[in-house]
Amino acid sequence: MLRLHVCSCIVAAQFSLGFASEVLKIGAIFHDTGVGAKAKPVLKLFEDWANDNETDDTEYTVETIVKTYSSATLAADVSSLTTGANKVDVLFCPYTSGASSACAAAVSDQFTGPIMIWGGASDSIYATDGPCAGKHCFGFFTVASKYMEAGLNAVLEVEADVVQRTAVICNNNPFSRSVAAAVNATIENQDNLVLQSYTALATEKSLEAAGVAQVKDAMSLEPAAVVISGHSGDVDQVVIEISKSSKKPKFILATNGLTNLQPYLDAGGKPHNCILMPEQWAKNPDVKDPVIGWTTAAFQSALDGDATTYHSAAAGAAMVAIANAMSENSTNLASSMAALDIKSFYGDISFKDGKIQKPMYMVQWQDDAMVVVAPTAAAAGTLKPYGCSGDFKEDLSVGGAFGATSMPLAVLVALGLVQLL
Repeated sequence: MLRLHVCSCIVAAQFSLGFASEVLKIGAIFHDTGVGAKAKPVLKLFEDWANDNETDDTEYTVETIVKTYSSATLAADVSSLTTGANKVDVLFCPYTSGASSACAAAVSDQFTGPIMIWGGASDSIYATDGPCAGKHCFGFFTVASKYMEAGLNAVLEVEADVVQRTAVICNNNPFSRSVAAAVNATIENQDNLVLQSYTALATEKSLEAAGVAQVKDAMSLEPAAVVISGHSGDVDQVVIEISKSSKKPKFILATNGLTNLQPYLDAGGKPHNCILMPEQWAKNPDVKDPVIGWTTAAFQSALDGDATTYHSAAAGAAMVAIANAMSENSTNLASSMAALDIKSFYGDISFKDGKIQKPMYMVQWQDDAMVVVAPTAAAAGTLKPYGCSGDFKEDLSVGGAFGATSMPLAVLVALGLVQLL
């Protein structure tokens, strides 16, 4: 178990913690390595910001207790942090939707502080009968049901007739099913969207013969747009199979980040511009929050060489939310958090039913650059209907053909390709 005690001073001239002492206790359960550890240096960054902003005005000491995530000890760790005389005032749950759900479920209904879901995208976390029901959860990932909303709307605006024929292909995991269910609902509620086919794959990370046949069946109907819901390793293989079809779609909307082009190159090594993919973090260079004042460049620089991904940014947004909520004239931190409506380097921070209300940003490769094309308010460019053509490159691995030795998960994570939600 990693245990850190941090004493810092946070300026909060108008804020009263409403606690018996003037100590803000932040408890966190983080993975020791990998993406789930991305929040650790960000928490340290928040500590440094607090120390650098000490004044003679009202100050609040911050004590931070960080525990290493283990599924075997999670419930006990949550209990030790959120109950008793030494309970914390803010709890950070561990990364992934599954771990976040288990963490929130283990929190007593008597805990009145904010529960920070900085690394989970599943809608089920916030369901009326879910683990956050009756608790003060605040999520910093746009939820799965919103992943494709901006992209579908952008495609409709460019070529409304194209998406009369839409195929949805869903991989076998809760996140994928959540995204696909929302896409199906969107299609059902749009007069000019028609669900041509829905394919539920039976496996993860490997199509196998049955999955290949399913994708071929869907493509035999010649859909104009294909939505693929899955994690890294799921989406890549479906894209490859689609590329082998004689009649290719005009658009592919998929749930993987485009940070690494390797899986989406054609046989000649050029990127396929017909693929739209979501990003949690639009990286607007000029926007900053009113209290800490991090811009994207400042946040990245402050992490001092740490690989800055959307995981880090989501954790940073959680720190920004705490700092800004503390600056409000309130006696309840959770209430101040719920009332936030600010801009930040990560995106707009406001909440509804615990879910952050920023959109999911859709990106497209244009002229060798990744461009945000939706939603309109955040777009840096206009969606271009290139259309898919040619074969996609099948070499998705290091030093071998497709299916040979795969990139290590840590490498894929560092490149921003994997979204472990």
